Amino acid sequence: MILADLLANEELRRDEFPVVRDKIFLAHAGDCPLPRRVAEAISGYASQAARGDQEKAAYPGKLDELRKLGAQLLGCAPGEVAFVGPTSLALSFFASGLKFHKGDNLLIYFEDYPSNVYPWMALADEGVEVRRMSTRELGEIRQADVMGQVDANTRLVALASCHFISGYRLDIQAIGKFLRERNILFCLDAIQTLGAFPTNVAEVDLLAADAHKWLLGPCGAGLMYVRHSVQELLNPPIYGWHNVRCPNYVAQEQRAVSQLRGPGAPGLAQGRTEI
Repeated sequence: MILADLLANEELRRDEFPVVRDKIFLAHAGDCPLPRRVAEAISGYASQAARGDQEKAAYPGKLDELRKLGAQLLGCAPGEVAFVGPTSLALSFFASGLKFHKGDNLLIYFEDYPSNVYPWMALADEGVEVRRMSTRELGEIRQADVMGQVDANTRLVALASCHFISGYRLDIQAIGKFLRERNILFCLDAIQTLGAFPTNVAEVDLLAADAHKWLLGPCGAGLMYVRHSVQELLNPPIYGWHNVRCPNYVAQEQRAVSQLRGPGAPGLAQGRTEI
């Protein structure tokens, strides 16, 4: 099911979203009403877990299937997609997992949602210059704003695909292309647009988005994207059995990251619902 299907089929809308039978729901920018099929998937897993059959609902290939769907949504490879829950957690992974050096600077928009501000501001304690982008209007970030506020020491620019107050959408491709040409990483908080607008990550290096807005899923079922060439730069800030090589669940002397994955077992919302 995609948004185009819902827009074209009133019967499907009423079936999937009982709330529309007597209301006009306008709060997707906060939390969407769960589609019937998602609620049933969560309920079905809970029922199986109560019977001790939860492993049947969460067979090993489930996350791989979801990773492929996420890759289709973003126009990337499945190995560039992982599930870590909230947008805030993924953005914090990026900020704490990348290695910055004293003298480096990064550019953020201070009037952005706090989830995409504080993880980067914390890097100031490590000697990183955290620049606050200035704009003519609240939330309206144009390519020229970015071009005029980066320099040879800028390592990363972190922005939102759509400002949570103004509703202004970035020109992701133009800004991303400009940054790529200068070897500046482009990190995108896409929670306000992913699922509602096409989002191709061809010019993006890092992306995070939870599912409870336009992806029509539950909170904590979000995804993150890390370009293959950037993965070697990202040192996981949290380790567990799920993101390191541990044959037969036996710890190894070398703490080798196996692939782009969360550190532990996926939560109910991440790996055991069909979104």
